Amino acid sequence: MRRTCCGRLRHVPGLADARIQQALNGPAFDVDVDRTRAQYVGINERDVTNSMVVNLAGSGQVAPTYWLNPENGVNYAIVMQTPQYQIDSLSALQNLAITAAGAPPQTLSAIADITRVSVPAVYSQYNIMPMVQIYGTTQDRDLGAVAADVQKVVADAAPDAPKGVQTALLGQVRTMTARSPACCSGSSARSS
Repeated sequence: MRRTCCGRLRHVPGLADARIQQALNGPAFDVDVDRTRAQYVGINERDVTNSMVVNLAGSGQVAPTYWLNPENGVNYAIVMQTPQYQIDSLSALQNLAITAAGAPPQTLSAIADITRVSVPAVYSQYNIMPMVQIYGTTQDRDLGAVAADVQKVVADAAPDAPKGVQTALLGQVRTMTARSPACCSGSSARSS
């Protein structure tokens, strides 16, 4: 629906640069821990998560450690992290050491399957719901007229939308309609 709607919006007079700015296919890895294999060697998913975070993002996320400089009284964060050049391939990630108290270290590939997946690079939300944003700007036409035409395109696309999909016009249109709803509805008020 998002691509269809964006394509239709490109034909609205006065709407320039209609685009989906979010990268919807960013590269990622899906790590699927086999709980049976992990439990057999004494490791749980928390251990896997903590080991991955320490190695990939640093120990400050899992176990913050500080050093107090006795000379000036300043606390310094101490963070341990595997250098990025050591985890530069899928095989290096698969060989990542997973540790847990009372259990021998395991490699990630021994207890989990790793697959390449595509995920949105940025997750946008509106009222806690995931959202795809279609951006556009006005050119040579007033915002109210463009907003009315955009609303028609969105309304025409609504029957094709999957169940549960909601649409909303945001940005300057929202500000304009919140202050004076008559601006976009085509009605006017007269005073005597």
